[in-house]
Amino acid sequence: MKKKLLSASLTAIALMVILPAWAQKTEVPEVAKKAFATKFTEAKSVKWSSESATEFEAEFKLNGKEMSANFNKKGEWLETEVSVEKADLPAAVLKTIESQFAGYKLDEIASVETPGMKAFEVSLAKEKEEIEVTIDPKGKVIKKTDAKEEEEEDAEVEGKEIKVSEAVTSAFSKKFPTAQSVKWGEEKEGDAEADFEAEFKLNGKEMSANFNSKGEWLETELTVEKTDLPANVLKTIESQFAGYKLGDMASVETPKMKAFEISLKKGKEEIEVVIDLQGKVIKKVDAKEEEEEEEKEK
Repeated sequence: MKKKLLSASLTAIALMVILPAWAQKTEVPEVAKKAFATKFTEAKSVKWSSESATEFEAEFKLNGKEMSANFNKKGEWLETEVSVEKADLPAAVLKTIESQFAGYKLDEIASVETPGMKAFEVSLAKEKEEIEVTIDPKGKVIKKTDAKEEEEEDAEVEGKEIKVSEAVTSAFSKKFPTAQSVKWGEEKEGDAEADFEAEFKLNGKEMSANFNSKGEWLETELTVEKTDLPANVLKTIESQFAGYKLGDMASVETPKMKAFEISLKKGKEEIEVVIDLQGKVIKKVDAKEEEEEEEKEK
């Protein structure tokens, strides 16, 4: 979710960049190379690069196909990606594309596998619009992003740099040892000391986690679906927010609390609520008003 209701009105400084320490030179641990060789015994034309300080990617060919595989510094396999053709897509995936994305043209397609998930990443285009969707083998859309917006965000932060202390990166690695595609950013409110936020993938899911400068964990946020919401939370939404349509949803955990952040819309009204596991509304804000406040703070 774009707003963190439990973090007051933090002004996010969009500095999601890979730290230069591992961008300058790729030193792949031998344990990662050995794990790769064991899993892909017939791989050819292998080229290694670093995704982060703790994650390494091998690009290679196997049985005539272009592939990539990611491993962490312990040699644990994280993800495999292989380019595929439309003919390789399961019927359920094709049905989802035809029904939910009618009129779009297929571009690049890849199958993605992690220890917790198998899915297909598909690039789609219609006129000037370009989107990327991740669909599981049963046809469920796991993620949808605007390709151009993502490119613009990457371009906006290119060249910027933040310093994340060893205490922070070490604490992150201990809490999320199998995290993939880690990107660090900074969140700051007023004159207060900045917190550090890591955006990453874990078991195929998009997540973020915040730490202070001492390496103390502050919060974890995970995007969820309606089916992930507890019965108590659903009951609260149905009774207290009847008529509202569900938008973005995320589970949020801090050292003191677990809850769900939910965006709701009815007509022109947009609100965001935080509901705990027992169904109690912890916070409710007008999304547009909060957006205006954040713009004033920038």
